Amino acid sequence: MKDCIFFEKTKVKYSKIMVVEDNPRAAKLTEAFLSAEGYQVNLCVDAASAQTAIRREPPDLILLDVMLPGMDGLQFCRYLKSDHRTRSIPILLLSALEDIKDKVAGLDAGAEDYLCKPFDHMELLARVRSLLRTKKIRDEMETIENIFIFLARIIDARDAYTRGHSERVARVAGRIAQKMGLDESSIANIKKGAIVHDIGKVGLSSELIRKPGLLTREEYSIVQQHTLVGEKIMASLSTARHLLVFIRNHHEKLDGSGYPDGLKAGEIPLGVRILSVADVFDALISDRPYRKALSIDQAISLLWEEVHKGWWDGEAVDALQRIIKDNQTFL
Repeated sequence: MKDCIFFEKTKVKYSKIMVVEDNPRAAKLTEAFLSAEGYQVNLCVDAASAQTAIRREPPDLILLDVMLPGMDGLQFCRYLKSDHRTRSIPILLLSALEDIKDKVAGLDAGAEDYLCKPFDHMELLARVRSLLRTKKIRDEMETIENIFIFLARIIDARDAYTRGHSERVARVAGRIAQKMGLDESSIANIKKGAIVHDIGKVGLSSELIRKPGLLTREEYSIVQQHTLVGEKIMASLSTARHLLVFIRNHHEKLDGSGYPDGLKAGEIPLGVRILSVADVFDALISDRPYRKALSIDQAISLLWEEVHKGWWDGEAVDALQRIIKDNQTFL
């Protein structure tokens, strides 16, 4: 049998399922059953051929045998889950190993489900449908989330002074978080939070954003509302609940003088403190209607002054300074 064989037995658009199985008989039986249910099935005999096929056309679901020649199923599962291009593909591990420790090992490797051989085909079908249903919901939520991110970019782009601001803040905040030793998931959340942190400015007039002089007390109060407006906009998206704290609290200060809640030090999550430093830094080194951009050195110096006032996280500013010292081109 060839390394990978593609079957499509229906013209109706069904989900694509990859079966990675080195036993020809087991592979054929699984393919026949799933094809009869209308799924498009891609058979691969080992991790290497599966990897090639995934690069060519990513499947919607992978049925992965644990006992494979070369790289085994657990190793391949870890590999797929470590790659941002494939980590969202759900994996159902198939194994003759029934001990609970083997199931735990499979789930720890990143698999979404684990099914022991020999399995009932109706149970397999139920699990396949469940995993595909969950993936469909997640994909739809990600699409909605991407729409909000696109909206945030439009808001930035409507004014020359803020064009690209959120993406620069995301880049700087991500680098600070990385320098401070945060894990990959936390860094990703901070960067997403940075992209949408100013989404509430959709309600601010261009005249107010571009005002060259100092804001009146009433105008400043209106500007402050963008944190609450942004939170309200994003609260409707269940998959973005973890980003609300970045939107609402990125103008808080460690001494409690920030807004909207007047949070102090430990009440402000580390990710938000990092975002605040990146946000202020980008604002300082960018032209604004009321002043010219500061140099990087001037901006860092001012940030340290404000650290000593009790506004910003000193560790985050220190990390930023070390990043700049190592390489200014990241800006």
